[in-house]
Amino acid sequence: MAQIAFYFSDREMRDLVAYALSRGFRFIPNLDYPRRTYEILHDVDAIVQCRRTERRLLWFLIRDDYSKWMPLPMHLRGGTQDKYCIDQKQGGPTIDLCWSGDWVYEDGKRIVIPGGISFYARFWNPLLKIEERATDEVRSAYSDLAKWVKSHSIRSDQPKGQIGAWIGPEAAKAWKRGVQLGHPPFLRKPKFVPEDG
Repeated sequence: MAQIAFYFSDREMRDLVAYALSRGFRFIPNLDYPRRTYEILHDVDAIVQCRRTERRLLWFLIRDDYSKWMPLPMHLRGGTQDKYCIDQKQGGPTIDLCWSGDWVYEDGKRIVIPGGISFYARFWNPLLKIEERATDEVRSAYSDLAKWVKSHSIRSDQPKGQIGAWIGPEAAKAWKRGVQLGHPPFLRKPKFVPEDG
């Protein structure tokens, strides 16, 4: 699985979403749906509002050049008779976005939760009923998003045994003010904090 991990503030996530939309991506929230249909969002405000109200972290990104097998397959969520969810790694293919952003616990503690962008190297083609390799279009679309993340971030430290991560400038400044980046024991810190200006 190709993956880039990052720590972004809510505003930095909004900027990432706006960039993705400008590049033709559409967003499908990973929700429990009452029937075998799902929402496709293509507006920054609608996506941010859905994130706030549903508190969902996982999103599926589709785009006409690489999402060839639509609609995405859905199944009943385990143990339920009325909640459908998307079958990850089937159909599409999709690029997965795990939402980063500001998080406040009930006790008032603030953190920036980790996020990431990834895609599976292989996915299930529901028409041919075979597993296929991710296409060059998926790889190119992922690379486009990963380059944007890197160009709008600074490197984090890299604790032993963990993958490298990127930190948005606002998240780095929040860290300087005492906001944690991530959850213990997987806390991160920026290699440097940009100056205000």
